[in-house]
Amino acid sequence: CRDKHAKLQRQFQRHNHAGKSKDCGCASHILLHQPHGTARLQVQTARIKRNALTNQCQFRVGLLAPRKINQTWAAIIGGGVVGAGWAARFLLNGWDVRLFDPDPATPDRVGAVLARARRALPGLGDVALPAEGTLSFCGLISETVTGADWIQESVPERLEIKHKVYAGLQEHAPKGAIIGSSTSGFKPSELQEGMANPGQIVVAHPFNPVYLLPLVELVPSSATSSDTLAFAQSALPPL
Repeated sequence: CRDKHAKLQRQFQRHNHAGKSKDCGCASHILLHQPHGTARLQVQTARIKRNALTNQCQFRVGLLAPRKINQTWAAIIGGGVVGAGWAARFLLNGWDVRLFDPDPATPDRVGAVLARARRALPGLGDVALPAEGTLSFCGLISETVTGADWIQESVPERLEIKHKVYAGLQEHAPKGAIIGSSTSGFKPSELQEGMANPGQIVVAHPFNPVYLLPLVELVPSSATSSDTLAFAQSALPPL
């Protein structure tokens, strides 16, 4: 931790803080004014808050980065308790996550769930977790789902809302991406009705708290493609 702190101090010295106080809010300043043990969480929370103020998709540091080889992306639609739990599970298992929710309170809510997940999840097994993925908040669904491998919908349990969301998702999402629904009340055939690519949609219903319980009900329909089902069956177990 001290080595990382020293490295950040060198970065800080190169950073232009002319005319700024220690409360300017940039990542370097926030980190350098925290005790070693609390820096990571506070910096991440601060960056989440700053990014949520923009209408464009941003990572915690800098603008949207090029995709890396073998990098996996999850798009989360809806940042309530369930959506935030999905975001934490993907992030702590090494996936990069983009999240869309127009509620301005979403960054605080997601940050709180992430904090709980970071405390709890590492103690559940004897194998170290992979490096944490990168979280970003997006102002548009089109930005959120671009290049995504898995799209998890966790919007309110109203079929007309879900259908409207799916229509927007399928307009911009990769054809091979999975759209999983956190629904507990609708069958996949109901979700798929009237959609341009019904075979892309499955029910992926989690158990709460999502970041803690490694269980999900995967429910396909007769319209679900074999490729979609095979990908879902291979992607979910490592999470």
